[in-house]
Amino acid sequence: MKKDGLIKKLIPMAVAMGFLGSVAVVANDRLYIEGQEQLDNKEWKAAQRSFARIVEEEGKKSDAALYWLAYAQFKSKEYHQALASIKTLAKRYPDSRWVDDAQALKIEIRDKQGSHAEIDDEEMKLYAINALMNSSSDKAIKILESILDGEHSAQVKKRAMFVLSQSGSAGAFEKIADLASGKGDPSLQVYAIETLSISGSKSASSILSNIYKKTGDTQLKLKLLKSFMVMSDADLLFNAAKNEQDKALQTKAIRLIGAMGRADMLWSLYSDREYEENKEDIIQSLAVGGGVEQLNKVIQSEKQEELVLHAVEKMGIMGADKTQKYLEAIYKNSDSIKVKERVIKALFIQSNAKSLINIAKSESEPQLKREAIKRLSMINSDEVLEYFSETFQ
Repeated sequence: MKKDGLIKKLIPMAVAMGFLGSVAVVANDRLYIEGQEQLDNKEWKAAQRSFARIVEEEGKKSDAALYWLAYAQFKSKEYHQALASIKTLAKRYPDSRWVDDAQALKIEIRDKQGSHAEIDDEEMKLYAINALMNSSSDKAIKILESILDGEHSAQVKKRAMFVLSQSGSAGAFEKIADLASGKGDPSLQVYAIETLSISGSKSASSILSNIYKKTGDTQLKLKLLKSFMVMSDADLLFNAAKNEQDKALQTKAIRLIGAMGRADMLWSLYSDREYEENKEDIIQSLAVGGGVEQLNKVIQSEKQEELVLHAVEKMGIMGADKTQKYLEAIYKNSDSIKVKERVIKALFIQSNAKSLINIAKSESEPQLKREAIKRLSMINSDEVLEYFSETFQ
C-alpha cells in the first residue's frame, strides 16, 4: 500500500479512537523527512510543496519548514518569495533558533540579487545601526537607546543592544542593566541578560544575582542560571543550589555546577544533610564534572545502597583511564553482591576487558563469575578473543 493511502486510512480510525493529533504529527514528520530528501536530490519545487504544506498546517516544525521553504525558493532563484518566507518566519516565530540561520540566508539572497536589489526598511535600519558601531559619541548612544525604546522589530532592537554593549559607555551599560531587570520592553529582557553575561563587566554578576533574587519567574530564573555559567561564576550557581526552594531550579543549578567541573562544590552539597533529596542529582553531576575522587568518597561513605550503586555505575561512563583503579578497589573490598555486579557493569560500559578478565579468572562466586564472562562475550577485543580461545585448548 502506498504511504498516502495508508495515511488516508489511518485518519478516520484515529478520529474514532481520539488520536487525530498523533496522526497529524506523524504526517508532518513524514512531510518533513520527504522535504529533506527532496533537498538532497535537488528537487527544489517538490521540496517547496512539502515544506509549504507543513507551514500551512502549522505543525510542530513550522519554523524549520519556513526556513527550508525559503532555502528551496532561493535555490529555484525565486528570491522575492524566499525573502517573503524569511520575513514570515521572523514575524511568526521570533524566538526560533532558525531565525538567525534565515538572516544569514537573507544576506546570501541579497548577494545573488546584486546591487540592484531593493533595500527594505528593515535592512536599512540594520545598516544604520552598524554605522553607529563606529561611533562612541553621546549622540550615537542616545540614538541606540531611542531604538530600544521605540517601535521596531526584535531583530533591530537586538542589534541596537549589541552595538550599545560595545560602546563602553557607563550609561549604555546602565540601559542594558535596566532592560535585564525588566524595565522597558519585556521581549528584550532575556537578550539583555545574555548580553550582560558576555559583557565581561565585573558588576554584571551582582546585577544578575539581584535579578535572580527578586524575580519569581521560573523560566527567567533558568535563563539566569545559564548566564551564571556563561560568566563562569560558580559561586552564584552554588548559592542558587543552596538557597533555591524550587526543586527543578535547584537541580538545574547542581547540573550546571557539574558542567563547570566544580566537584568540590558538589561534594560540599552532598555532605550537607540538608540536601539528602538531591543526592542522586549530585552524583550525576559529579560524573559529568569529572569528580572521580568525590564519587569514590560517596561509595565509601554512603549508607544507602541504591546511591552507592548509582555512583558505581556513573564511574563506568567516566573512562577506564580515570576510574579503573577505583573500580577494582571497590570490587575487591566490597562484601555486597549487588555492588560487585554494578562494578562489572561499569567495567563493561567502558569496555574494560582487562579488568573483567581478571575478575572472570579470580572470582569464585559462580553468579559473579558468570556475569563477568557474559559481559566479556559482548566486548570485541583481542584480549577477549585470546581469553575465550583458552576454552578450546
